This record gives sequence, C-alpha cells and structure tokens, in this order.
Amino acid sequence: MPDKLNILLVEDDEDDYLITREVLEEMQAVDLNLTWVQDYDEGLSFLARNHVSVCLVDYRIGAHTGIEFVKVAKHRGLKGPFILLTGVGQHDIDVAATEAGASDFLDKSDLNANLMERSIRYAIANSKALEALEVQKS
Repeated sequence: MPDKLNILLVEDDEDDYLITREVLEEMQAVDLNLTWVQDYDEGLSFLARNHVSVCLVDYRIGAHTGIEFVKVAKHRGLKGPFILLTGVGQHDIDVAATEAGASDFLDKSDLNANLMERSIRYAIANSKALEALEVQKS
C-alpha cells in the first residue's frame, strides 16, 4: 500500500461520513488524507481533477446510485479503484457493483478497521495489476 492514501468518500449522509471516517482513522499504520463530497456530480468532478488512491462510494447518492457513479467514472476514464459501501447488503447489488467495475462491496453494518484496510489494500493491488496488464498489451 502507498505511504499515504488519498481517499475520496462520495457519501450524501453526514452520519455515515462520520462513521466511515472513524473506521478509516482506526486503521493501523496508515497515513491518509480523506476528502468527503456529498454529491454525485461533485464526486465525478473531484475525480477528474485529482488523483486518489481509492474511491469509497455510497450505494445511494441522492437520485443516483454508486453503481451508476462507478460506470460513469470508468466510462470517462477516471481512475479508481472503487469500493461500494451500502447499508443494503443484497447479493444482486454486490454482483452489479462488481460488473460495473467496483473492486469490492462492503456492508456498512459490518465495517471495521481491519475489513476496510484489507479491502483498500486488495483494491489498490488489483488496480495496479490491471494497469500493468494494460501497459503490457499496448
């Protein structure tokens, strides 16, 4: 994992932001910079202008879904990796998130520092491996 993580959290609920921030702060030996945006368009705009180590996306972002967010971001060539967070731990949402290009799908009710750190670490490693394959192909 990088020495410093730049994390974007796209979450429209302040209480969920505070809980997620607390979980991230509990991760051991990880230096991080967390940026919180509450709006779908603001999240896409931030990604277009900034490099992030990982993007945590809520399943519901106002009138949009996190799945839509991941699809649009990928279509625009914006870099992730993306981890979808939800309070609705349904298998069909999990599958749809993966098909959209999300690296992982985490149920907010199960969140803890160990699970979050592992998910972020795996997402970053998988993203780097995919980038290396793309470079090899070209």
